[in-house]
Order: sequence, then structure tokens, then C-alpha cells
Amino acid sequence: MSVKIWNSLVLKITGILLLVVILLATSIYLVKYNQYYSLSINQIKEKAESIHKFAEDIIDEQSFLILNTKEDGNSEIYIEAHMRLDEIRRIANIEYLYTSKLNENGDPIYVIDGLPTDDEDFRHVGDLIEDYFAPTILSSLSKDEPTFGNEIIVSEWGYLYMACFPFHDSGGHVVGAIVMEFECESLYRAISNTRWITILISVSLASVFILIAYIVIKRVVKKAETVLTETSDKLEAALSQAQTASKAKSEFLANMSHEIRTPMNAVIGMTNIAMTAENTERKDYALSKIWDASNHLFGVINDILDMSKIEANKLELHPVAFVFEELLQKIVSINNYRIVEKRQKLAVYIDENIPRALICDDQRLTQVITNLIGNAVKFTPENGSISLNTKLLRNINGFCDIQFAVSDTGIGISHEQQSRLFMPFEQAENSTTRKYGGTGLGLTITKRIVELMGGDIAVSSAPGEGSTFTFTVKAKKSEDKIESGTLSAHNAVEEIRVLIVDDDDDMLEYFVDIAKRFNISCDKAAGGEEAIALIESGSKYDICFIDWQMPVMDGIELSRRIKEIGDGETIIIMISAFEWQEIEAEAKAAGIIRFLPKPIFPSTFVECINSYFDFDLLNKTQGKATEVADCFEGYCLLLAEDVEINREVVIALLEPTLLKIECAENGVEAVRMFSEEPGKYDMIFMDVQMPEMDGYEATRKIRELDDPQGKKIPIVAMTANVFKEDIDKCLEAGMNAHIGKPLDFDSVFDILRKYLPK
Repeated sequence: MSVKIWNSLVLKITGILLLVVILLATSIYLVKYNQYYSLSINQIKEKAESIHKFAEDIIDEQSFLILNTKEDGNSEIYIEAHMRLDEIRRIANIEYLYTSKLNENGDPIYVIDGLPTDDEDFRHVGDLIEDYFAPTILSSLSKDEPTFGNEIIVSEWGYLYMACFPFHDSGGHVVGAIVMEFECESLYRAISNTRWITILISVSLASVFILIAYIVIKRVVKKAETVLTETSDKLEAALSQAQTASKAKSEFLANMSHEIRTPMNAVIGMTNIAMTAENTERKDYALSKIWDASNHLFGVINDILDMSKIEANKLELHPVAFVFEELLQKIVSINNYRIVEKRQKLAVYIDENIPRALICDDQRLTQVITNLIGNAVKFTPENGSISLNTKLLRNINGFCDIQFAVSDTGIGISHEQQSRLFMPFEQAENSTTRKYGGTGLGLTITKRIVELMGGDIAVSSAPGEGSTFTFTVKAKKSEDKIESGTLSAHNAVEEIRVLIVDDDDDMLEYFVDIAKRFNISCDKAAGGEEAIALIESGSKYDICFIDWQMPVMDGIELSRRIKEIGDGETIIIMISAFEWQEIEAEAKAAGIIRFLPKPIFPSTFVECINSYFDFDLLNKTQGKATEVADCFEGYCLLLAEDVEINREVVIALLEPTLLKIECAENGVEAVRMFSEEPGKYDMIFMDVQMPEMDGYEATRKIRELDDPQGKKIPIVAMTANVFKEDIDKCLEAGMNAHIGKPLDFDSVFDILRKYLPK
């Protein structure tokens, strides 16, 4: 709305208010005037009534009749009657008091103070009476009741108000009237003054009111203009934001198309290559690329699903008890292959004050840290460094605030990019030809998870100077005894001397700090020459932890030198961020008996120390530990799955375990097969969505069977429905556990180990 329209509106409103005030002032005046006039006239009427009673007592019938004749006014009887009338006038302080009667024609005859109206001196008074007061007298005589004038008469004789009372003879008949005329100048003046004062006050109040109203309206208008301006600005900002969001979503859809089609193209293309390849190496290469592309596609789909849950406000946490260090080891294992590919260094620092076992959503916490480390790997060039630092901020009655910081030496992020880094459908680089790829959802999901866990997240970065993402979460210390690797060193640790050799100063300090936690004596050397100098000076070490890649003298060469100058009893353990297979043969030849991958965790360090007291065990664990394949020979699994390729995947996966597998293609068939031979099956993998009968109903029917095996047999949901409500629905139907599709083979084996012990 324009200012011109507002000004016009102000004038109209002001005019209306002025009219309202004038009408209000007039109404007030009329009310006040009527109140004052009525009060004064009522007082006169009361006075007139009392005079009338007084007059009737003094004036008898004979005197009244004499006063209303045309006889000589000098007669004794007339003078006496006049004196009585005049006495009443003087006592009552009445301007005029006279009597009147009707003549033969029905017209009133007046006698003023006992004198007839045709007297020259009183002719004007008689005319006045005839003109103004005759109707009142006639009304009183005809109605036989007191009658009063309608208004105050203003004339050359003054300001008069008339009151007329009928006069009765001895028979009760009306024979005339007693008329009183009161002088009302003071009343009239008072009423007039009241009128002008009221008008003056009303005008003054109206002026003040209009002034106030104008000021108020002006302020309201100004405020309205401000509000309108702000609203307009907000609408423009909202429109701009909506357009930006629309553009971001359009770019996001284009990016999603790129992110999904790229790995799908790799899967389809490499599948064709694998099918036509004539040699094993070519097939293995194609399959490895299919594996990588599938994992990438799986990550994209997970991001989209998580984002849809965030948009629907359905993202929830599921707290469980877990070992904090084991969680970090799992995260390192997940990201390690990419770190090795880019020959980067990853360091993990664990605050010793953080409780060993915690309660929170370990899977979501893993997702957050994995995403941040994954970004750090992606945006850090080869041979760069990445670190994960953890710190206990506070521990109040077992409720912990834990800080995580993921730092890198990567490309960095500008201030402008940081402002939209955590916004959905946004990326630091939104071009579809961007160099690094990604959905642009990871940090949005990360931020939401961190907020759900009672914390916040922030970034500190500058272009070319790397980045540090810092976030906090709230967790509860777990009082449960969770099984995990031994975290206490042997009682004889105080007798052990350890040497750590590494060209990374931070790694040296962290390693020494871990040793101090377990009261182990530990020296450090920043390189091979410094380590040799310590040994040649007489220092003897039971275990040497030596980094592989160091300048001047690498870890293998240093190990040879230590074997040459030492007594041969020193145990040498190689530590490195790279794969053991690359150097295994050469390392063993140099006297290295074990490999410890970086980053070093307190549990793996203690394991090595404890192994020192069992040398045979240490020899058995040389190199990368190899697990004996799981064997479930003698067990029978019922697989209820309607998709043939999914059945083939499970059968092929579990074939080395010697587990017998029988298949049902729908719920009806699964219930029938189990009902016919309930003792034959040791476990059921149950798909949820199947024709004829779904997995929920099939599970309920199996649980309702009379055979005891139906009540206790482990039934595991194997489905692509992976939301919390889906998992809860499976458990409510009577299933024991849940495995999501695509299958995580480690989870499958964990389930088998739990319900089918060796």
C-alpha cells in the first residue's frame, strides 16, 4: 500500500473522528442542558404547588369571584381581595400572580394584581398573556389539572415561566384559575452560560482528542508502513530463498542423477566385461569395480533414505551399550582402504578419561564419524594427514559430553562455502562437473544426527589450509560388563622396556601416553639413527615398535641393524598405515615377527605387550591374523525368499560353511515345510514381502504351532525394510532378529554364530 493511499486514509479517518467528536459533544451538551433545565423547572413546579395550596387557604370563593369581575377596583371588597392576592405574590416572591376565568365565549378573562387587562398600563402584559399563556390556562381549566408552560418566555417584561392551577367553588366546580408567572432571568442566564461553556469545553476536548488521534494515527500509519516494508522485505527474501531452494533442489536432482547413473553405468559395463572376459584376472578386475560401484551406489541410496526421514521428521536414535574403542576401530577399518589408496596418514587419539563402555546410538555415531573421515579423505590430496581426536568435556554422574574433532590437511573451505555447508541439497561445489562428487546430503544428515544426540557441530577452515570439523554428543556411561579385548596389561609390565621409533612427533607422544596409562616404561626416537644411538649407549629394550616408512633409514633397515647390534632377544613389531602384504616377506627376513596397523589403539598395544609373555602365541599371530572359516556343518537353514537371485546369493555366500539350506518361495510354503518336519530346521531366514503370505503372518503361524520347536526356533527377518518401525514390526510378529538388504555379510555371519554355535 502506497504512502499516498495511507495519507488519504489518515484524512478520512481524522474527518470521521472529528464528526464523531462533534456529535458526541452535542449529545453531551443536550444531555447536560436537559438535566439542568429539568432540575430547575421541577424546583419551580414544586414551589408553584406549595403556593397554590397557600393561595387557596387565603383566597376564599368570594374574593376570587370579586377579583374576576370588571367592577371598580376602588371598592373596599375589591381592594381587600387584591391585598390578599398581592400578599401571596410578595410572600412567594412571584413576578406576577393573578386570577382568571372564562367568559361567555369560553375565553379567559385576566385580572393582573386585581386590575383588569384592559387597563392601559397593563395592556402589553395582557397581550403577552393572550399570545403565550392562554393555551396553558385553557388547558388547565378544561382538564381540571395543573398545567405548566412549555418554555421560558423572553420579552420586554423579563424572563417568565408560567404555572396555572384550577380554582374550585364550594361545590367543587372549576370557576377559574390561579396563574403564577415566575421571573427566570437567572435560570435563563445560567442555562445560556452552561450551553456556551459546554460547547467551549466540548470543542476544546474535541481539539485535544483530534490532536491525540492524529498523533496516534500518524504513529500507527508509520508503524504500519514499517511493518509493510518489513513484510515486503521478508516476502522478497522468502521468494529469493524459495527460488534459491528450488534451484538447489534442481541442481540436487541433477547431481543425484549423476551420482546414481555413474555407479550404475560401472555396474552394467563391468558386468558385461566380466561376462565376456576369457581370463580370471580380467574377470576379477571387473568384479572389483562392480563391488566398488555397488558400495558407492549403496551409500547414495542410504543418504537419500536418511534425508527423506529427516524431511519427514522420522529420524530416530536407538541407544545401545558398546565399547568406545571398538567402535573407533570399526570406523578405521571401514575407511582404511581408501586411506591406503591415497597413501594418507590417519591418526586416532583417544582421551583416557572417556569411559570404556558407553550407551548411545553407536550406528548413528559411526555414521557421523565415517562421513567426516570420508570427506577428509576425499578432499585431502595424496600423502596428506588426517586425525581424529576425542576428548571428554565433562562427566556428571555418568552422563558424558564427548567432543570429536576430525582434522585434515586438505583443500579447505571458504567462508562463503561454510555458510551453506550444512544446508540440505547444498554442496561446497554445486557444479555437476564437480571434481569430488557426492550427494551433498552427508553433512546435513550428520548435523541432524548430532543434534538428536544432544550436541552441535562446527567447522573451522580456510582455503588451502585444511579443515577441522568439531562436534559433541551426549552419552551415558555403561555399567554393563561388555565382552571385548583385554584392556589390562600383565602384572610384570613394570619390568618391560619399550622403544617407539617414528618420524611423526604426534604419533610418538600419543604412543608414550598410551604406555604411561599402563605403567610401561617407554622411550621414543624420531628416526633410525636416534634409535641406534639409544641402543648403542646401553639401553636395552624388550619390544621395539618401528614405523615402516621413515626418511634416511626405513623400518626394515632399522630392524636389521637392531638385530645386528643387539642380543637377539628384542621383539620387533612393525607399525604402518599400509598393508602388511607389501613388505611381509622382506620384514620377516629382517627379523620382524609381527605387524601392527596404524592408527594404534590402546587395546592393540596392550595385546602386543601381553603377548610378550607368551612368545609362542606371538609367533602364531605373526602378520595379519587369519580367521578359520566358520563351519556350520550339521545345521539346516530354511530360507523363505520369493526372489530367485536373492536365494542364489545367500546359498553361494554360505556354501563354504557347509550349512544345509532348503528354500521356500513364499510364506505358505515356508509354514508347510516347517510344519511337516519341525525338527529338521535349526534356523529360518524369513523375507517379509512375499506373495500369498508375507513373512509376518508366516512367522505368527509358525509360533502358533503345537510343536515346541515352533516356539523356540530362531527366525531372522531378511528384508529391505530397514526403518525402525519395520524392525519393530518384525520383532512384534515373533522374529528374533533383523538383517537388512542388501545383505551385510558380516552381519549374516554374526547372526549364524549367535544362534548356531560351533
